[in-house]
Amino acid sequence: MELILVCDDDREIVDAIKIYLSGEGFEVLTAYDGEEAIKLMAKHKVDLLIIDIMMPVLDGIRATMQIRENSTIPIIMLSAKSEDADKILGLNIGADDYLTKPFNPLELVARVKSQLRRYKKLGNMSMPEPQRVVVGDLEIDDETKEVVVAGELILQLAQQYHTPILPVDSEHSAIFQSLVGEDDNEIEKILLTCSGGPFRTFTHEQLKSVTAADALKHPTWEMGAKITIDSASLMNKGFEVIEAKWLFGVPADKIQVLIHPQSIVHSAVQFVVADILKV
Repeated sequence: MELILVCDDDREIVDAIKIYLSGEGFEVLTAYDGEEAIKLMAKHKVDLLIIDIMMPVLDGIRATMQIRENSTIPIIMLSAKSEDADKILGLNIGADDYLTKPFNPLELVARVKSQLRRYKKLGNMSMPEPQRVVVGDLEIDDETKEVVVAGELILQLAQQYHTPILPVDSEHSAIFQSLVGEDDNEIEKILLTCSGGPFRTFTHEQLKSVTAADALKHPTWEMGAKITIDSASLMNKGFEVIEAKWLFGVPADKIQVLIHPQSIVHSAVQFVVADILKV
């Protein structure tokens, strides 16, 4: 019996999906955020994951990226967002299928069966060895699609090969989606927010005696050690400013970082409002 993991913060949707899948003979596990889903996958041999995008703690995009580091199981994404950019983003970061809410539960069951058939068939095929593509000083892992290099070089290659760059980090993904259909509107400012980390209220004197253990006590998020340290020092926000400059073609003086301890808004775009005068 195949084991399906359903992850959505809407418990009514989770319960409804569980009823339909159980009726088709599937065993169903449930989770209500991405972090819980990852923990369940570490304990159980899950055959397919159904995951919502917008969730607390760890959203579906970040959860899928983490899962894809170690697993090739089929992933079906659910979302209330129907824009093409959202679908493209989900599929590019590792999802196998994408279903927009509201959806017909019978269609979801049919997609689950289709993905499992395809996965079982391809699972018996030998996979080619991952390759690394080297272009000058640029090295790209063809399997993970990861690359770390100067933004200018990336943009030049993207233009040369007519390849779009789709940001997956939550802040830049939100900005990317905010700019869809706004080609005629001039950007006045891009806003990136940060929680301020554990040292937000510290004085200069207090900062002189902080330790690595202090930096790892993030008041809002539970993350890996490196990203928690980067958050405490705001190093991560410095990188995000650099990324925003190259991704969206905006000069650095138009990118503003705001301290936002509640961590509700990750980023925003402010457009120039022009006065229209008719003479």
